[in-house]
Amino acid sequence: MDEALDDLLQAIGIIEVKFSKLPWLSLLVLYLPHLSAAEGGFAQTGFTGYLRTPDAQVVDTKSIQFGLAWENHVNYNTDYRTGAHHTLMLGVGLLTGLELVVQNTYKNFDGAPGYNAGHGASDLSFSAKLNTASLLPDSPVQFALGVQDYGTHSATYHNNYYAVSQLDLGDFDFSLGYGRGDAKNQMGVNYLNGLFAGVRWQAHPLFDVLTDYDHTGFNSGFRLRTPKSWLPDGWQLNTTLQAFSNSSTPDRDNAWLSVGLKIDLGHGVKKAFQTYASSSPFGVTDTAAQQILPILGESDASPQISIQVEAAYGRYDPFELLSELKALGLENLRAGEVNGIPLITFENNVYLRNEMTALGAALGIVSQHIDGWYYLVVQSKQIPILALKVHGAALRQAHQHLRRPRIRHIQYLQAEAADLMDDVIWRTETVLSSRWIPRINLSLAQRSTLGTEWGVLDYSTALATNAVFDLGPGTVLDIRHLYPLANSDDAEVWWHPITPYENTFDRILLHQALPVDKNLFSQFSFGKVLDNYVAIINESSWQSETGQHRFSLLSGFYDPLDPSTQRRNRRTALGYYRYYFPDAKHGVELFGGRYLNGDAGYGVRTLHWFGDTQVNLELKSNETRTEAGLYFSFPLTTKQVKRYDYFQLTGVDQWRWGYRTQINGTQNLIRNASMVEPRLQHNLSSAYFNRDRLSLQYFYANLPIVMDGMRTVISE
Repeated sequence: MDEALDDLLQAIGIIEVKFSKLPWLSLLVLYLPHLSAAEGGFAQTGFTGYLRTPDAQVVDTKSIQFGLAWENHVNYNTDYRTGAHHTLMLGVGLLTGLELVVQNTYKNFDGAPGYNAGHGASDLSFSAKLNTASLLPDSPVQFALGVQDYGTHSATYHNNYYAVSQLDLGDFDFSLGYGRGDAKNQMGVNYLNGLFAGVRWQAHPLFDVLTDYDHTGFNSGFRLRTPKSWLPDGWQLNTTLQAFSNSSTPDRDNAWLSVGLKIDLGHGVKKAFQTYASSSPFGVTDTAAQQILPILGESDASPQISIQVEAAYGRYDPFELLSELKALGLENLRAGEVNGIPLITFENNVYLRNEMTALGAALGIVSQHIDGWYYLVVQSKQIPILALKVHGAALRQAHQHLRRPRIRHIQYLQAEAADLMDDVIWRTETVLSSRWIPRINLSLAQRSTLGTEWGVLDYSTALATNAVFDLGPGTVLDIRHLYPLANSDDAEVWWHPITPYENTFDRILLHQALPVDKNLFSQFSFGKVLDNYVAIINESSWQSETGQHRFSLLSGFYDPLDPSTQRRNRRTALGYYRYYFPDAKHGVELFGGRYLNGDAGYGVRTLHWFGDTQVNLELKSNETRTEAGLYFSFPLTTKQVKRYDYFQLTGVDQWRWGYRTQINGTQNLIRNASMVEPRLQHNLSSAYFNRDRLSLQYFYANLPIVMDGMRTVISE
């Protein structure tokens, strides 16, 4: 493939010869007519921008952007640190006005086996750009500050700092910036080391003409985008071609071609929030003060709505209601009453991406049967986790008018769930029990390093088949088998940080979860883990009333099954503190203690929710090394999973993948045995608390997702 692209780019090089005397496009665009503002894309190196310079735009908030660029005149017989190269990029818009980009430059994707062998190594760098979009949302002038390859790592080959301004005039935008370069930069000694500039002309809604000056020379080219109707909602492809350059950097006055893909991670969430307007009299805003209103009950002073009850909803037959909930696949269904108020309980093993969707579907059915107040109790592994007090007719009316329900009519009672279950008078037996039904989830187990001196990508993959059985309240049998699928060549080297998977049952555990207090939860796990250890593990977590604060402790003792393998006992103890901001979409977590392999250290991660995808920035440190990483966690399962009579086949609710790099020392030698947090797949956050999205804060901030779940069972 590299040879074919080289031929293509070499052919494009004919254009360079013809126009090498003059950066013609940089003059031409100044005289072309005016249309409308253009969308951005990746430049060649580490940021959004033109061709080789940044602009003041950033990756759209709640979006992820991929890029792959092939450069002409790559010398495959020289080290990756100099000359032309190929580039992989991944960018994400975490907050308004902030982008983070991970860049991996390389010459050979698959190098010869061995550390830094055969010029197959690569360079991984992190870049960030912050602009003034949130401060100047309607201004045609924007400013941005950026940094590339930041850190204490001495082997940096894209390090620079820059400031850039941009003027948008409809179909034209102009940028002017100043940077401080680095003598080791792969793009040249003078690259962004002084003044730089760029011009973009949107000749068509899907076509841009680009030219820029990067302080080593002028570059000109084009960018094409696909129509939005060609791809799923929130997706867009683009391709960029640099056809001309007169850069003074040796081997960089050449052509390059790239393809990019932008995905809007929050697309479905935004549609739900747009459908159920927060400005209506039913609405609530995402402020810290209003998170307290449900606790105060009648303190919501907004005017009472008129509730018009249709005659068809005047009856309540608990058996018919449970039959409809059973048809959805919801389990452990039972109906009763507390002090004359109906109570319905259910457990969700159907909507595995987000418990809020299941909650909305259940509310939609129950509110069609009960006009007045009722309690809805959500269980997990037969333990009551949360309760809602709901006015059925008010909720129906809110849904009918596509509004958020007022918080007076849908109250969150997480701490009272267990007390309600103690006081209930049951009217039915349990329908569709979850006991002893095997949940068999299939996923891809993977160990990988990216952008190290070993090469671009090294990996070992296996098919993970995990069977989970609910035995009783909080009692779970957890068995996982691994079947090896593929390894990279380097992973076969005995001292490589990636250990290939083996064909084995690597996990046979018995879990017991205990609700210690209304805000304190604990889980003990005992059995075989990590293939060769018997372990006793405890995870305990306390969360504040609103869910804003959470303290956790993860500890364990690991004893080798076969001491003759010279494996040693392991003791772990890690403490965590998590804080969520009032909108429950962003947070930060601090942690520290003793990791799985005995090394002690600390770390911090930021938490960003875009729908069912979580993005984490991480910084970890131990006695000898410091690493930074960018990780994505998302469900690998369909939106709704069918339960059969005697089993259920599913995906996983959370699969994690990402980049990491060492930021101290002179090399990016990742060690997979270093700074390992011993988290189990069956943990409190995932198995009981909807991936840490079951708090009062998250519920009220994401009521439109709940209401959207109602639409799955209520016809428009």
